[in-house]
Amino acid sequence: MKVGSSYVCIDTRLNRAVCAQGIRNVPYCIYVRLSRNCNEDEDPPNKLYILVTYVPVTTFKNLQLMWMRTNH
Repeated sequence: MKVGSSYVCIDTRLNRAVCAQGIRNVPYCIYVRLSRNCNEDEDPPNKLYILVTYVPVTTFKNLQLMWMRTNH
């Protein structure tokens, strides 16, 4: 899948969720959200960046892919 940006930011909550059970007991599955945002820095090298955030779920059954479009 092509998302249109090579700059990816990982949220700290995702890092905490991966390391919550220890380094030897990492989760097998984890649910994440990818959102494409505009870089608001002055003269950025990339206009867009991808933010990867953790989404807590109780079960992985019947989860579906959802596309959301927002105009900012």
